[in-house]
Amino acid sequence: MRLAAALLLLLPLGACTHFENAYMRDTTASPSPAPKDDEAVVVIFRPSTFGGNTQFPIFEVLKEEANLMGFAESGSYFEYRCPAGRHTFFTWGEGYCYIEAELAPKKTYYVRCFAKFGFISPRPRFDPVNAGSEEWKKLDEELKGLKFRELDPVKSAAIEESQEEKATKMKSAIAEGRKAPTYLKPDDGR
Repeated sequence: MRLAAALLLLLPLGACTHFENAYMRDTTASPSPAPKDDEAVVVIFRPSTFGGNTQFPIFEVLKEEANLMGFAESGSYFEYRCPAGRHTFFTWGEGYCYIEAELAPKKTYYVRCFAKFGFISPRPRFDPVNAGSEEWKKLDEELKGLKFRELDPVKSAAIEESQEEKATKMKSAIAEGRKAPTYLKPDDGR
């Protein structure tokens, strides 16, 4: 009983540690160029260190497959460039969540990824930063303290292939409407 109590006291210490993912790398490309005429940029950021050793994979649903965008690491952010238009982005951990987005050309959108308590492991959540919200007002200050990372294309090919079955299951769950999405609207971009 004493051992169990001692382990419970140490659990929050491990949950607040920052771990970097081997499939992501530091980048010095900040600030990145503005989106082109026909593209949009989605910035996924995770300021919280809760569940720090869990880096959620973020995918985009494509017609025939799912595309790995990057990993939401605590204390970091990454950018994803894509054509303007309709998109669906998802992640999983203990459970899953997704965003339906209508992205306008030449705009940048922001999505906070965070972890909530799960039964066995952290549960991922998305919180789109909507125009005019409190989060919107303090966004620049919050991003300033985060590390800019990018997906390493050489290393990520193997993980994308290994996650293909899980990504396919998530695509099916989304298509069946088992869970309600969050939304990014064209006006939510800068």
